[in-house]
Amino acid sequence: MKDIITNLDGIIEKLRNDWDYTIVISGRRRKGKSTLAYHIAEYVSQKLESKIWLCYDYDGEKGLREAMFNSKQFDVIFADETISFLSKNDWNHPHAREFIELFDRSAYKNLLYLFVIPSFSSLMKGFRTDRIDMHLWIPQRGMMKAYVSKDTKEGVYMPDRAIFSDTFPPLPADKEEYYQRVKMERHEETIAKKRREGLVPPGSYLQELIRINARMKGFEKFHLTQTHRAQFFNKTTRQIKNWDKLAKMGAI
Repeated sequence: MKDIITNLDGIIEKLRNDWDYTIVISGRRRKGKSTLAYHIAEYVSQKLESKIWLCYDYDGEKGLREAMFNSKQFDVIFADETISFLSKNDWNHPHAREFIELFDRSAYKNLLYLFVIPSFSSLMKGFRTDRIDMHLWIPQRGMMKAYVSKDTKEGVYMPDRAIFSDTFPPLPADKEEYYQRVKMERHEETIAKKRREGLVPPGSYLQELIRINARMKGFEKFHLTQTHRAQFFNKTTRQIKNWDKLAKMGAI
């Protein structure tokens, strides 16, 4: 991660010199986008003695806005799959304009934004070209290329040539476990909230809980036998039943 660290040191200096900075990390599923973002967030927050705000897809736009609103100077906003409303195919999303305005108003905090997304080209052109400082693309696990955004004369977005390439390692086991636990807890909180509001969790929520439960047990690639699938499904449904009991007791 030598080249990454060198460039992060330069970004830290920009933050200290009254900049904010936005990095987008893209790549196919299971290539290590979140892993790279965790490395960057940890390094910058330790150097600046700041806080990391974790925002996941199930937190929604509201969770991202709350993190931006409550953040302090030099904090890191780590948004994992939470900016789908900035898609060029959904440019009229009601939250898009509100987010852009908050994004601009928060510039004085000198925040580092880390946006993890599947596809860079799917973002609104205006957001890509005007508000993103660096694009990190992960072609395969453990490898990345860094680009600076620009428009071509034809008006079609193309990334400039890579300014550097580098490799990055997996997270240490304790960090991996910590972030998986946080993600699991946040996911459970989201579902519990929906239960309190009388909403039944969609199947996608249940399947994600089953997947995370499996990963916590070491089945990282989710290659489970039918017995294992039943085991984790039963564990997850028991969690939801327990939330129902707690909700009736007024505990949640």
